[in-house]
Amino acid sequence: MIEELSHIFKSPAPPEGIGDDCAVIRIGRQQMLVSTDMLADSTHFSHIMSNMEKGRMAAAVNLSDIAAMGGRPVAMVVSLGIPRYMRRGDISDIARGINERAVEFGVRIVGGDTKSTQELTISITVMGRKTGRLLLRSGARAGQILAVTGTIGEAAAEYSRLERGEKPEKGSRLFNPEPRIEEGILLSKSGISSAAIDITDGLALSAWYISRASCVRLEIDEEAVPVARRLSGHGIGSTRQKEIAYYWGGDYELLFTAESREALGRVASRMKTPVTVIGSVCKGEGVYSRRGKKKALLEERGYDAFTGKKIDS
Repeated sequence: MIEELSHIFKSPAPPEGIGDDCAVIRIGRQQMLVSTDMLADSTHFSHIMSNMEKGRMAAAVNLSDIAAMGGRPVAMVVSLGIPRYMRRGDISDIARGINERAVEFGVRIVGGDTKSTQELTISITVMGRKTGRLLLRSGARAGQILAVTGTIGEAAAEYSRLERGEKPEKGSRLFNPEPRIEEGILLSKSGISSAAIDITDGLALSAWYISRASCVRLEIDEEAVPVARRLSGHGIGSTRQKEIAYYWGGDYELLFTAESREALGRVASRMKTPVTVIGSVCKGEGVYSRRGKKKALLEERGYDAFTGKKIDS
């Protein structure tokens, strides 16, 4: 559908147009990054979330797009679709949640819109500036290594708690994703990375986006993927852990390439977030999982916001 819309809009190729985490707009000698994301009650928020958590989450997922390009966020415009059953205090709490995350990253909220809608809808457009080398989905090159920030599966682990009727732990990544802004900036400024994406809809689907945009083959070392301790601690079998790590989303960690382990090591030592090398970039196409000498093509699927479910692509 996005491909069809890009033809209708006559959008230029990424990064200037549709197809990457942000669009890059040239203003004189400067390059501005712009991205937008819309979250709705029925597909993105849990009924047990507070209004402040909903606001914080909406801001965070938009900031994550800027992080994926190695940019620094500067400003936001916020549009709220407000159902009639919501009270003024509820709306104020949503706004406080958005503002809290914006202030945390030095971002100004400069405008927006409000409308009456059937369900709560939060749409944010975030603008940022280039800090160094742009990290593009199309920037991966054969011979590079593949790495991720943080751990994979923590949001899924918290979702499994919800399914069992338990409350998520305080500070749950499911409701409080962490945009890796400073990590993206370090990768961009250092020049060691050329491709990145934030893991929104699952590790496998994110890897496929890079593979297709860069016309390369990605090979992921199954045993190297840093599975969240919360996930392994729930008594979930290794096969199920693999399924969740590859195909569930909500982690918002960065999946990126680097020139070498040595180069990455020098930059990673300056990051507050752990970084793990999980694979390599090769000539060819597709995304493969390898375990020892065995390799298997990873399915191109992940979380789908239209249904709120994991689907085949």
